[in-house]
Amino acid sequence: IPSPRISVNLGTRMRRLSGRSTLSSLARRAPPPNPSRNSPEGYVARERLVHGCKLSDEWSWLEDPDYEGTIRYLEEENTYATKSFSRSFLAEDTKDFAQEMEQSRSDVDCPSSVKNGYEYIEEIRNGLPVFTRKNMKTGITETLIDQNDLAKQFGFTHIMDVKASPNSRYVAFSLDITGSEIYDIYVIDTHADTKPTLVAKQTYSFDWLGDEHIMFATLDTHLQPNRAYICKLYSEEKPKLLYEETDPQSWVDVKTTKDGCIGMVTSVSYESTYVLYLRHFQDDPDRIMSQEPRELMPQQNGVIAFMEHANGYAYISTNGDVDDDDDNTRSRRDKFSIKRKKMMLMTSDDDDHDHDHRHHDRHHHHHHHREAWECIVSNDDDAHLDELDVFSRFLVLYERINALPRVRIVHTGAEKDERGFFPETILPLPCRVGCVTPLPNVEHDTDKVDFSFASSVLPDVHCSYNVVDDSMSILTSSVKAEKLFTSRCNHEILGEVILTESLVNIQGEEIQLQQLRFSLPVDKDNDTHVPMTLIGSRSVGLKEWVLNADKKPMAPTLLTAYGSYGEITEADWQPEHYPLLLRGWVVGLVHVRGGGELGRTWHHAARAEKKHKSVSDLDRCAEWVVQSGIAHPQQLAGEADSAGGFLFASAANRSPHLWAALVLRVGFFDPLTSMLDTSLPLTTQDFHEWGNPLDDEDVFRSLLSLSPYYNLQPTQGYPSVFLTAGMEDYRVPYWQVAKFMARLRQSQHKELSDEHHHHHHHHQPEAILQTRFESGHFGEGGLGSAYIERARGYAFIKDAFRRRLQL
Repeated sequence: IPSPRISVNLGTRMRRLSGRSTLSSLARRAPPPNPSRNSPEGYVARERLVHGCKLSDEWSWLEDPDYEGTIRYLEEENTYATKSFSRSFLAEDTKDFAQEMEQSRSDVDCPSSVKNGYEYIEEIRNGLPVFTRKNMKTGITETLIDQNDLAKQFGFTHIMDVKASPNSRYVAFSLDITGSEIYDIYVIDTHADTKPTLVAKQTYSFDWLGDEHIMFATLDTHLQPNRAYICKLYSEEKPKLLYEETDPQSWVDVKTTKDGCIGMVTSVSYESTYVLYLRHFQDDPDRIMSQEPRELMPQQNGVIAFMEHANGYAYISTNGDVDDDDDNTRSRRDKFSIKRKKMMLMTSDDDDHDHDHRHHDRHHHHHHHREAWECIVSNDDDAHLDELDVFSRFLVLYERINALPRVRIVHTGAEKDERGFFPETILPLPCRVGCVTPLPNVEHDTDKVDFSFASSVLPDVHCSYNVVDDSMSILTSSVKAEKLFTSRCNHEILGEVILTESLVNIQGEEIQLQQLRFSLPVDKDNDTHVPMTLIGSRSVGLKEWVLNADKKPMAPTLLTAYGSYGEITEADWQPEHYPLLLRGWVVGLVHVRGGGELGRTWHHAARAEKKHKSVSDLDRCAEWVVQSGIAHPQQLAGEADSAGGFLFASAANRSPHLWAALVLRVGFFDPLTSMLDTSLPLTTQDFHEWGNPLDDEDVFRSLLSLSPYYNLQPTQGYPSVFLTAGMEDYRVPYWQVAKFMARLRQSQHKELSDEHHHHHHHHQPEAILQTRFESGHFGEGGLGSAYIERARGYAFIKDAFRRRLQL
C-alpha cells in the first residue's frame, strides 16, 4: 500500500553533540512567517455541525491551491526554511550527515535475473536506476532505460516496473513524471531504433500475457484503480475492458502468473479478494483478445487471498476458508493456509460458454470451485505470512513469528506425509531480528530462490538457496561472506531480550553495533506488549544496560514508528541512521499496534475507533525510554512519514514535554477533515483504516480527540518541528501540513506579541515547513535528494538537542 532515499575522523564522529553555541544565532534570527497576512479579506472560519459538534476551522482557506494567498504563504515558509538551513552550523551538519549516509549506503546492486538467454541488470548511477541487459551468448550489453536521461528531460521521474515480454523482444515500463503516482506505460522494441511507444495512460499496474499483449489497470478520477484492460501492441484494435470495479473501497490489480500460463484480474479490498483469470493461448495468440475472463475465486467478506499457478494447479494463500460461506467467523482469520486445486484451463470447446464478467456478481458462489481445494501447508505455530512465491517444484513462504522473520521452503515436487502436507525446510538466517525481502525470481522452472536479508546492524546481504542440494550461497554482500553465518553477526538471549552484535565495515572503517529486541508492557488490562528495537554503537552500552540497569546510556535518542494500514516498521539497514549511530545516538523502532508486525489482529487492534491505542503505545514507549535511562531526558526526538506523522503529532499533543524535536514528512495531521470529505482521493477506501466519521459518531469523537490539528495547543514546552509537504501529493494533501503549521505559527506570533508587551523573553522552539511544489508523497526522486532531506532533518534535531541542553 505503499521510493528510495569525505571521510571524517572517527574520533570527531563519536562526539555526541559537541559544541558551538547557537543561542546568539537564534537571537538574530528573522521572525517566522505570519499566515494571517495571507488570508482572504473578510474571511470567516469555516464551521460545520457533525453529530451535534461544531467544528471551526480558521485555516480552511489554505485548502484552495488556486488562491494566491495560499501559494504566497507556502513560498514565505520555504524562504524561511532556506534561510534557517543556510545558517553555518545547520548547513555544515547537513552536509556531513548526507555524505556519511551516502558512504553507508549498502552498495550492493540488485542481483541480476536471467530470462531467455538475457541477463537483466539494475544498478544505481548518480542516485537513479539504470536498467541494462546482457546477451549471454554474445556478451553484448545494451542499456534499456537510464532514468538519469529521463530526469534531464522531465525533472522528477520515477519508474515503478520494468518487464520484458516472454520472447524478450519488447520491454515495458511504467513512468511517473509528476510525483503524483500516476504512471504511463511505455514499450521499447529492442529490434528497432525507435523511441518508446506509449501504450496506456493513468495506470496502476501492468503485465504481459504472451509476447504481444499487455494487461493493465487504470485509475479513476479519485486515482483509484477501478478498471482492467488488455490490448495488443501496435494494433488498431482498442483496448478491451476486462473488469470494472464499482465498490469505492476496492481496487483492481493485474498480474501474470510466474509460469506465464494465466493472466489474473484481482479486485482487492482490506477485507476481501475477488479473482478472475485469462488464459495465455501460446499456440493461438489471436484468441487472447477474444476470450472473456473467468471467475477463479468468488468474493467472501473477511477472506484475503493471493493466487498463483504452477504445473496445472491453482495455488492460494488465504487467511480464511475459501469453502465457507459464513461471514461471521473472522476471529480465526488471522491464521493463513496454503491450498491448491487442479485447474481445468479453457479449451476451444469452452468458448461458447464464456461469460462476461465485466459486471459479474462477484458474491455468487460456484460450488464446483469449492470441492477441489486441498490444504498442503501446515501452520501450527501461529506464523503470519508476508509473501508467497510459487515455483515449479517448491513454494517459498516469507513469514513472521512473534515479529521475527522466517523463510520456509515447501517441496511440492516431493511426496506428501500422512497428514497430506509436503516436506519443508526452514532456512538459516544471519540473525534472528531483521528483514527478509524476496529478490526478482523471474524463472519459474528453477532449483534456486534468491532473497535479501538485512537488519538494523547488518547491511543488505543477497542470498541464494539451492533447493536440490540444500545449500546457501552469498550473491553479493558488504560483509565477508565466508563469516556471515558465524562470527560477523552474533546474538544472545538475555532474559526476554534478543541481543544482536555485529562488526560492520563502512568505507574501510569498522564500527561495532548492538541491537536489542524486546517487548514492553503498555496495557495492564489485557497484558499487551509492544515490540521495540533499539540500535546503538557498542560505546553506548546497550548490552551493559541490559545486564545492569544502573548503567544508563543517557544517549541522544531518535524514535520512529508508523502504526497504520498493517504496515511493518522493518528492522532493516537504514543508511540514514548510520551518522547518528557513529555519534553515539540510539535509534528506536516502536512496533505499535496498527502495524502488521504481529499479523492482522495487531493491525485491527488500533483501527477506526481504536486508533487511540497506537498513540497510547508510542506515548508509553517514549516515556519508558526516558525513564529507563536509555534516552537523555532533554534529547528525545521522533521522525515519521505520512500516517506516522499523525501518530507522533498526536503523541506530542498528549505529552509535549517528552519531545525535544519532531521531523514529520508529509504528515497526516487533519484526518478528520479528510475522512469527512468523500470527494477526496482515498477517503472512502480509508474508511477501513480510520472509520467513517460521517455515519459513526464513535469514530467521529475518536478522530476529533486524536486530531493533531484540532488538538494543537502549543505551549512553551512544545517540541521543535520540521515538516515537509508536496503539492502533487494526493495521499496526504499539502494543506494537511500547511494548516497544522499555520495554527502553530498563530500561537508563536501571539507569544512574540505578549513578550514584547511584557518586556520579557524566553526561548521559542523552532518550527520549519518546506513544501516541494513539483513532487508528491515520496519526495523528489533519487537517492541524493532523499539523503539531503533526511540530513536536514537530523541537523535540525541535533540543533534542537543543543538548544535544550543550553537552556
